Amino acid sequence: MRQLVSVLVKQIPVCVQLHSSEGRGVLEGCLVAAMETVNDDALLKKMNIDILMHTRSEEASVRLLSLTCSTALWRTHGGKLLGRCLLWDHVAAGVSCFFAGLVAETATFITECAEDDNDSVVQEAHHLKDAVESVAGKIDV
Repeated sequence: MRQLVSVLVKQIPVCVQLHSSEGRGVLEGCLVAAMETVNDDALLKKMNIDILMHTRSEEASVRLLSLTCSTALWRTHGGKLLGRCLLWDHVAAGVSCFFAGLVAETATFITECAEDDNDSVVQEAHHLKDAVESVAGKIDV
């Protein structure tokens, strides 16, 4: 599965070159389906970071597709990306759970992309932020 995920993630800049929204949608669907079968936390982390690393591309279209794919993954598999509860906190009779997931590393990329020169990239960064916050609660970016 690790090899398949690596090959799929490397298709982000390739799909942009195809100038086809259909190809981008297929890649997004493949990544979502691949994550469905991943049960290894290390591979989830690698998949998440490798996709987000494409947000540092020189090409706005690559940054945008990377964010779109990441948003789809958080919307579909947010609970899986959120991770496991590591610490219970009993504050003022309310119990909360602190997760060791991929929120912090994702928030870093959201912050960077929210300051992008390309308006579409900025807009998609906000969509990703909304997707992450839908499962993790408010995040600071």
